[in-house]
Amino acid sequence: MRDLRQHLLLVVDEHGVCVGLATPLDVLTAVAGELPDAGDADPPSASRLPDGGWSLDGRLAVEEVARLLQAPDLRRDYPDATLAGCLLRASGAIPEEGQGMDWRQWRFEVERRVGPRIERVRATRRVEALADELAGPA
Repeated sequence: MRDLRQHLLLVVDEHGVCVGLATPLDVLTAVAGELPDAGDADPPSASRLPDGGWSLDGRLAVEEVARLLQAPDLRRDYPDATLAGCLLRASGAIPEEGQGMDWRQWRFEVERRVGPRIERVRATRRVEALADELAGPA
């Protein structure tokens, strides 16, 4: 224990008799309730939509979003760790469902929010960007 530098609490009764041991996690669980394991969470997901857009988990790393959308400059323009962080930075507040941001040829819109957490984001190509691509070079 000493080598691992873990803390333990000795539990004593009113007579000073040791009746058990507890860890800080035991105390936290007693106060806050059962905590989810880090391995319990589903990994962030992304799915292609029939209209060509994307439904993205807000927890997706910006690098992964940039790769999926073939938009390498996203990481440079938004140095946040996650897509939700990009939306928070762009809006300056926690966006409501349906709100979002335009970035170059993409529109990012909050699909689902639970409390302050942005769970799903819809990414669609902006109409202006599609028109420019179809028109070709000037």
